[in-house]
Amino acid sequence: MRTYKLCDTVLARVMQIVQEAMLTGTDCVDLMRVMELQESDSGALVLTDDYKQLVKKEHDDLIKLAEERQKA
Repeated sequence: MRTYKLCDTVLARVMQIVQEAMLTGTDCVDLMRVMELQESDSGALVLTDDYKQLVKKEHDDLIKLAEERQKA
């Protein structure tokens, strides 16, 4: 049986997910289900590039929405 460790960026993302869930009222489990990990050369689990791009887009969309609501 293989064992894996999570890299620091994955742990940071888990904390972001908890914060996002609190801010948006979303169940953090739903947000964690879409997290994509892959094994790095060192054997640790890291976020995939596609997933990092998805998160960036979602954050940009949330910031845009917050700015629009602030103007209203």
